[in-house]
Amino acid sequence: MFKLNVLTQVVAATVASSFLIGCGSGSSSGSAESSTTQVTGSAFASYVSGASVVAMDGSAEIAGPVTTSASGRFTLPIPNEHLRSELVFVATGGTYIDEVTGQETTSGELSVVAGANSLAVGSSIHATPSSTIIKMLMNKHGMTKEAAEEAFDIAFGYLPDTSVAPVDATNASDAEDASKLAGVRAAAFSQLLKNLNLDKGDHSALLEALAEDLVDGTIDGMNGAAAVQLKGGAVRPDMASQFAMALMDFANDATKNKSGLNPGQVGLIKFNGKAVSENYTFELTP
Repeated sequence: MFKLNVLTQVVAATVASSFLIGCGSGSSSGSAESSTTQVTGSAFASYVSGASVVAMDGSAEIAGPVTTSASGRFTLPIPNEHLRSELVFVATGGTYIDEVTGQETTSGELSVVAGANSLAVGSSIHATPSSTIIKMLMNKHGMTKEAAEEAFDIAFGYLPDTSVAPVDATNASDAEDASKLAGVRAAAFSQLLKNLNLDKGDHSALLEALAEDLVDGTIDGMNGAAAVQLKGGAVRPDMASQFAMALMDFANDATKNKSGLNPGQVGLIKFNGKAVSENYTFELTP
């Protein structure tokens, strides 16, 4: 009888200990849901290294700052309660190699807007010149995300896919075509600077001017009745045509464009009916 009682007590103690240990390990292993979601992304005007990145919900910073890597990448822990909101990721400073001149350039601001409920575990979001113009239309000029994207699409002939990570188009890559195309489109803004005889450091000013020009829905050098200014001069009335030409110029330049995408793979180039020469303005009308 004595042996049976002892055996019973040992078994009971063992079971109880196992139960307590199991409960303890469950608590310490982090099985409870995380309060944040890791969102990765990049700042790209080619790869922007050393930029400071924050995530914002309205005017409040909710994550960051973190610093971009040599490849422009970042990771931010976004508090889960903010994923239901429209968020803005802003990258400021840092440097990148301008695709057209091959020279190191200081970056201004690159930004991107993530729609409400669009981010989850495994999401990525990428700030490019295109996404920056859309963000400026929203935050500086009061447009909704839908209206800003529509205006950009009409003017430039494409809508940036901010979930696609661009790659530097001046280097050969085995990346997917969507990433190469995003890189070529980013490089087109650097080509546009050269075509307009502007300095590589005028990148941010160019994006701001294009956004201001687009407020009234057209890229024509005017914001309503006011002429848009860029580096002391008026923006050309044929800026939409100038961008299309810059995109084709870069795509056709085999010494710079190493993406492997030919002009036909760059996509449908937006046709614009207005062009300006030194002495004349040409406009195709129905």
